[in-house]
Amino acid sequence: MNKKSPNTAVKEALYLFHQDGALDLIAGATLLNFGFDVLGGAETTSLFTWIPILLYSSLKNKNTLPKLTPYLKNVSDKQLRLWTIIPSVGLVLLLILLGIIMLSDGLNLGEMRTMAGFAFIALICLIPALWVGLKQYFIYAGVAFALGLLSLLFLPSAWSVFIIATLMLFFGGRMMMRFSRDYPQPEEIKADEN
Repeated sequence: MNKKSPNTAVKEALYLFHQDGALDLIAGATLLNFGFDVLGGAETTSLFTWIPILLYSSLKNKNTLPKLTPYLKNVSDKQLRLWTIIPSVGLVLLLILLGIIMLSDGLNLGEMRTMAGFAFIALICLIPALWVGLKQYFIYAGVAFALGLLSLLFLPSAWSVFIIATLMLFFGGRMMMRFSRDYPQPEEIKADEN
């Protein structure tokens, strides 16, 4: 009998927990709203930009957890809360720092502020890629870095933000559809059995 170590089981559960596309959708929606702040020349992020982050926990509690309850038996409630809180806090920090870098130029980067903002997005995207194993975040990191370079040359920074946001929304939507198909709601399973 091949038993998994507790660390391996938790790592697999962490990966499964984040395969629903929710983080991609919320990050994409947040960046889309941030793109409108950049397009409008705002000096700070608008209240509207923060709203998707508030929906992340609700999306996880209403969509992901009911579907994965049988697969997450060995994971504590505290661990599940941390897996929801950490990405939310990360998105909050991302927005604060992007606002400082790209909107208010609080770091006095001048022409380099867009490149610095996208380099920061690329670095932040490496966290879920390395921590959870979400491979699409390597793509987001590469695209963000390339968009930062293109913004230096000819691409307006707002359009660069819209491109990375659209990419995240596309992948997130695709992942959520696949997740919903692979892990139906418990009520749907009972209805199919009857």
